[in-house]
Amino acid sequence: AKLDAELRVEGTVQHVDNLLLSIDDSTGNIYHALLELLDQPDRMQTYCRKLVECNPNIDGCAIAFKPDYCPDRGQLFNFAYRKKYNSPVLITTNESFHYPYTHKRWYSETIEKCRPSWIDPGENHDYDFEPVITYSLPIIDHSGECVGVIAAGLSINLLSQIVLETKPSPNSYSILLNHDGSYFIHPNREKLAGQTVFNQPEIAESPTALQAAKAMVEGGTGNMSF
Repeated sequence: AKLDAELRVEGTVQHVDNLLLSIDDSTGNIYHALLELLDQPDRMQTYCRKLVECNPNIDGCAIAFKPDYCPDRGQLFNFAYRKKYNSPVLITTNESFHYPYTHKRWYSETIEKCRPSWIDPGENHDYDFEPVITYSLPIIDHSGECVGVIAAGLSINLLSQIVLETKPSPNSYSILLNHDGSYFIHPNREKLAGQTVFNQPEIAESPTALQAAKAMVEGGTGNMSF
């Protein structure tokens, strides 16, 4: 029974890893194609839509440039997203669409660090659409300057469905923790409101449970009784 439980959890971990890798690869492929079109900003919307259409795991795609990249255009932002994570209906931006992307973490942190990264919604839920975690790539022009960001979103609702359906035993449940120990996915939605695994009374009062929680955050594997 213990071995079966471990295999079920490991299968889910592999499923999530493959999900993230597919988004990483798809975004990278689009990125290399659009590098040859940086002087044609009007074509960015086509690539946004194409990325979402080609990968059913991607909830939305944004391509955003620094505000001064095209002086005659002001802020240059393109976006395509699904109405729901499993919907074939896509919504795209147009010239009249105004979105404060420069203040969003997926843009500002990627521009600042100039390296690819996964951005979680954060405690304040830094999104205006369906909640997503975002894979962001800095757009580097031929001179080596970071001029913008391409970002692809994975629906947290899809991720929740995968994790919560994992039951190592009939009366068990699965959770996903963030790197700081906060609950990323939990069957009790009240746990998602800024709580961490370390400030739960039932965890703090049990040395073994606390040890298990620390091991999870540090990427450990195995099982413990508490």
